[in-house]
Amino acid sequence: MATGYMPFPPMGTIEEQVEMILDTKPKYPESLPPDLRHLLKKLMKKKPERRLGVNGRIRDHPFFASVNWVEVERRRLVPPVRPTTGPVTRDSKVFISFPEEDPTETRMLARFDYVNPSWLG
Repeated sequence: MATGYMPFPPMGTIEEQVEMILDTKPKYPESLPPDLRHLLKKLMKKKPERRLGVNGRIRDHPFFASVNWVEVERRRLVPPVRPTTGPVTRDSKVFISFPEEDPTETRMLARFDYVNPSWLG
């Protein structure tokens, strides 16, 4: 979201994409501000228990130092950007048809499962 590019570009087969995600480190553009680059690295940790949000509070990261969380929770802040939206119709050029689910692809994602144990209680 910060760059407009996916951290692991879709290339090759589903199996190759899964292996890339599991085995390679994403690249972070040097043009990103250091706090943002650090935040992304903390969010993209391979081991879920090491990710920010599981291990530490996202709100406490320096990238969010200027955010007044009390005002956010009270919904009193004006968003810095309000996207313009229009009606989305089937005839729209941006309509995306989703492929039928392939059970073999679903099985490939089994290694991505993670539920923070504190969420289960």
